[in-house]
Amino acid sequence: MCEAYLSEYEQIFLLHGVQDELRLDGRGPNDYRPIKVEFNNINNSYGSCQLVLGDTKVIAAVKAELDTPDAFTPDMGKLDFFVDCSANAAPEFQGRGGEQIASQIVNILSNLFSAKNFDLTQLSIVAGKKCWHLYVDIVLLESSGNLYDACALATKLALARARFPLLSVKSDDEGQIEIDFANETDEVFKLNVESLPHSVSVCKIGNNYVVDSDLKEESVTKVRITFGFDNKANIRYTSKDGFGSLDPDSLYSIVDIAKNSSKKLQEFYEEAISRIDDKYFYRFI
Repeated sequence: MCEAYLSEYEQIFLLHGVQDELRLDGRGPNDYRPIKVEFNNINNSYGSCQLVLGDTKVIAAVKAELDTPDAFTPDMGKLDFFVDCSANAAPEFQGRGGEQIASQIVNILSNLFSAKNFDLTQLSIVAGKKCWHLYVDIVLLESSGNLYDACALATKLALARARFPLLSVKSDDEGQIEIDFANETDEVFKLNVESLPHSVSVCKIGNNYVVDSDLKEESVTKVRITFGFDNKANIRYTSKDGFGSLDPDSLYSIVDIAKNSSKKLQEFYEEAISRIDDKYFYRFI
């Protein structure tokens, strides 16, 4: 993970500010930085989203191909993720430095959007024979904290805006499958992603907890818990990273903080996805 290098006095100043519920940029402990999104700015994709969270900027693009379903899930399609850490996003990403954070993000997304949370049967074309195989390519353009939440939200928005051509399936006398585009080339279908979880990362700074930590705050974070909440604020995923400890008595308050933040993200998602144009949508949450 990228870090900002702070002096001892800068760290003390930051810790005291969080303790007094006033962060360096003026936010409260439960406030997100402003979010901006723009849709379908990648031409060679079925759907894309550029998301800016404060100074963190990511692009998620959805690509697809026809594939053969796995033998143990014949009625399901496939979904894979690839994360590219641009060397311009942070000095730590130069060379092979971005591979670790990229694998961490892929792991988070694979669990958030697993078959338990995402109905992969809607990607099936002919059970046991043909399915859609989706690839979500994510590029980190600028890294300024909270990459997990930014990548997860950009991915969900890109999948929601993706449009795929309708296909016609025919079989000959020998049982061979022939797949072609539907009669109307402009006929498309979209995915049902409403229940896909939002990622909410809660960071422990000192003895206090904040959401949407920036780069400076992440440098003094002891432990981070990442939750996945669906559109009804049910927990679908949790993970912990860092070497700090958590007071069991504080877990309920941590969950409440994350749940309230997930509701804000859900409101933002619904408002952003309802827009009919692809231009920037900007909002504080």
